[in-house]
Amino acid sequence: MDDFMDKARDLMDKPGFDYAIEEFKNVFKAIGVLQQVHSKSRLDIRNVESLFSLLEMARTISAFTDKFEVSLDDLIDSLKKVIVVTLEHSIKFPVKDRHWKTPEPYQHFTALLEDLIGNRDTSHKCGILTFNYDVCMDFAAHYSSLRYGYCLTDAQEDVTIPLLKLHGSMNWGTCQKCNEPFDVGIDRFLAKFHVNSLNESPSVNFPIAQHLHEFEHGQCSASSLAPLIVPPTWNKDRYHGSIPNVWGRAAIELAQAQNIFLIGYSLPETDVFFRYLYGIGSVGRETIRRFWVFDPDDSGQVEERFRTLLGPGAEAGFKYHQVKMDKAIPLIRNALLP
Repeated sequence: MDDFMDKARDLMDKPGFDYAIEEFKNVFKAIGVLQQVHSKSRLDIRNVESLFSLLEMARTISAFTDKFEVSLDDLIDSLKKVIVVTLEHSIKFPVKDRHWKTPEPYQHFTALLEDLIGNRDTSHKCGILTFNYDVCMDFAAHYSSLRYGYCLTDAQEDVTIPLLKLHGSMNWGTCQKCNEPFDVGIDRFLAKFHVNSLNESPSVNFPIAQHLHEFEHGQCSASSLAPLIVPPTWNKDRYHGSIPNVWGRAAIELAQAQNIFLIGYSLPETDVFFRYLYGIGSVGRETIRRFWVFDPDDSGQVEERFRTLLGPGAEAGFKYHQVKMDKAIPLIRNALLP
């Protein structure tokens, strides 16, 4: 998150880059305007979460309305587009024999989930809650034996593994006709954009977001012009109607959890949503045996934020591991599988 806007700027300055260039210009012009905030307060507008929060607050209180070249609504839409485009151009999917392959370490993560669910001695039930917009996890699950689902609607709730993307996803949209959320599954995308279109590069982008508008929503024959993205900020009221089923299922998963593993989530100050979701969702009969956090932060700040989140019933099972996702997977495997 800290250098996300730097990556976006590098992409905008890349020779020949012209996709969504106006949205990129809108955002970086706004960042220039917001530099004046620094004279009286310390806000990290290079951090995309802080920038999103600041723009949301400005819209809520109608501030800075005369400072920007576009409306705050358009500016926030531009920032969403910048996030999606930057992710889509930054994440590389391996290619072998003209086939997309699962990025590491998601292949090992889905293998862990398969073993957990299929182990007769333990018979684990698993759920995935993620704040990521990208489709790396979706892609990995598609090429595994996992029967996963997003739980966007009531009809999608009967799945082996719920993949709950609490901030939306690059392959989700909102139907322009019925205003309902819908997803373009990996299988649906691959059926339309088959592997023969791949070049001979060792890795390529997976451009599902930029083609989202080409897919219809069921019987509506209507598409979405932009991915359904919920900002990683304090203000989610205006987005609550978009994916209430996802958040409700997430609360159920937390209430039933005996083991909670958080990988690469730093509990940023700007996102109080998880604090309340965890506080309400974790109210249940189950005792939390493990609450493990995996994050490479070595400053102690992430660990301290989680310690202040936990009540006495979960604090005994808390453990902080200063590692990334690839090192987290074998630690979880050793803890749960005999």
